[in-house]
Amino acid sequence: MSTWRRCSGSYPSPRSYSSFQSIATTSNRVLIQTSNTKSYAVNLPPEIWLHVFEILAYIPGILSLSDERAIEAFSEDGNGVILQGLYADIMKTKLAIGQVSWTWRKLILPLLFEFVVVKSGRHALEIASTLARLKREQLEKDYYGRWIKRVEVLVSDKCWEQDSADALVRILELAPNTMVFSDLFCFGALPQDSIPSIISTLQGLSESRQLRRIDSSGGIIYRLSLLSNMPSLEVLVTSQAITTPMILPKLHTLSIANSEVVLAHGLGNLVAPNLQSLITRDKTARTSTAVKVYLHSNSSLSVSLKHLRWAPPRHTKTTQQLKKLRLNIADMPELTSLTVDIGTLPSLGSFENFRIKHQTLQRIVFDNFPTFGTRMHLGHYLQGRRILSGFLHSLLKVEDNPSLQTIGFLRYQSYFETGNFSAHSRPWEGGVNITLWRDFLAACKERGITVEASVGAKNHFYGSWQPFHLGLVPRACTSKNLRADLF
Repeated sequence: MSTWRRCSGSYPSPRSYSSFQSIATTSNRVLIQTSNTKSYAVNLPPEIWLHVFEILAYIPGILSLSDERAIEAFSEDGNGVILQGLYADIMKTKLAIGQVSWTWRKLILPLLFEFVVVKSGRHALEIASTLARLKREQLEKDYYGRWIKRVEVLVSDKCWEQDSADALVRILELAPNTMVFSDLFCFGALPQDSIPSIISTLQGLSESRQLRRIDSSGGIIYRLSLLSNMPSLEVLVTSQAITTPMILPKLHTLSIANSEVVLAHGLGNLVAPNLQSLITRDKTARTSTAVKVYLHSNSSLSVSLKHLRWAPPRHTKTTQQLKKLRLNIADMPELTSLTVDIGTLPSLGSFENFRIKHQTLQRIVFDNFPTFGTRMHLGHYLQGRRILSGFLHSLLKVEDNPSLQTIGFLRYQSYFETGNFSAHSRPWEGGVNITLWRDFLAACKERGITVEASVGAKNHFYGSWQPFHLGLVPRACTSKNLRADLF
């Protein structure tokens, strides 16, 4: 089912997390009310209940194939902490639904088997044994294993036994409709002798046009070139370097979970004629060669790109280097969506000459944008305001960005937990900050550009956005006048 709905502007956006919580709360109330009754008559059509269950069972990004914004939001969970918690919570919800009535059990069964999470080598043996038994006892049309769409290996065992590795192969063989295989958060090492069997099984799933996405950290797929020529692979999420030639004819989305290791080798070995989305994330922010690697080592990749997430070089000091950033973006004639991690720029002085100009760009999102912390990190605050204001207003020039419709800001929840930063800021900084954003929002409204914010890690992961307002700007003093100025 489609988990996206239309929002402001012309872009699809995931439903808000608050709506998800509201539906979950209401449905949980139904479960509580009905679990203590002897019988329950389902008054709604099964199709409606199924739609509700799909919403309750939704985990953002894990099955996404065609929506780069969902895949980018999924990559916000760098260590898999949110994902692992959601796997456990969603499974509890599914099991509770299945216990309400026989009708609900029939509806929830496909969702119960939608993803399989392998937590240890022993767990792999248990899953393989269960699927094998179901395969023997059930008709092909009734076989539960046919509903598995994602196989997630979350093993932390330091080393796998051979029988556990063999069990993983059997799981893949018994899940013929697997769309996504992931070892992105697997920290165990499999016996080298078992790797060819796993790769061969994945290759078979790809040749049958089922396997369309792989998320890999190297725990199992220790070399990306093993995936070369997989005919149906459309999405690749990885933290590995592409060190040898690799051909992926149908790949349209490449998400680099830890770009530092990839930057050392570049993307020159990748042949992906249909690549449309490049998502990069660097945990250490050491991206001094990002522009060179992404856009020069393989210039053919930039021609068809429509979505890019990237970070400017950390040590960008000269005007000439900043101009190169602009030119590299212009080399992408089809680009419509850009996410920029501002946090890698060394200081606000970098914004003096940094500009974004593109004729087809419709959406720009900023991560780690200045003024959202307690300080602007510039010696002279008014000068910092002038520089940032100049940068923000430059985005609104029709001649520079004629197609721009939406500007978004990723915000972090920790800045909002107290709402009072007077102990860490000068008494007048809050008023200057508010003035900066008030003027910018007014200019956006005049041009008809929507300004959005995604607040907190969970909303980032869900890809949930809300209209940007002055209440999202940290308050830097306790002055009643300035505090009232927020609202």
